[in-house]
This record gives sequence, C-alpha cells and structure tokens, in this order.
Amino acid sequence: MQHTTTPNLVRFHMHLRRDHTQRLIQLANALAKRKGRDVRLGEALELALTAGFAWDDTDLLDLAPSDKSNPHWLALGPINRHGGVAFTPAALRR
Repeated sequence: MQHTTTPNLVRFHMHLRRDHTQRLIQLANALAKRKGRDVRLGEALELALTAGFAWDDTDLLDLAPSDKSNPHWLALGPINRHGGVAFTPAALRR
C-alpha cells in the first residue's frame, strides 16, 4: 500500500503505551470536534508533543521513570543503533 506524505511529515512505526494511546484517542476526538473534521492520531500526537516540547529538556527528563518501574521498554529487546547513531528516517537526512 502506497502512503502519501507531505514534505513536513515523516512516517514512523512505533510502540506506545496503551494508556497513552487511549489518551491520544480522547485528544483526537476532542480535536475533531473542534475542527469539525476527522483527524489522525498523528495530529493529536503532534499537539501533545508541541505542549511537551514547550518544557526544557531537563524538566522533561526529570519526568522519565526508571527502567525498574517501567520494564516494558526493555522487554522489546535490543536497539540496533547502526554504529551507535540513533536511527533517522531518510526523509530527515535530505
């Protein structure tokens, strides 16, 4: 299946916590009601990220729980960093 994207958008395959997904759905529904049209979960995620990115990185990092209290990320297995560099979609490297 071919997906159309605009130059400002990047397509990701990602894991999200179930409770965060439910919250994004609630936010997307509220956003759809406000805009009077269907919206994608990505629009709700963008809105949440915009709000979160208004914080300093140090403050955001203070919110990060320990691996012991949130082991679900470790349960996904190792990350292949391609030589220690974080994976960046090709669209962002251009």
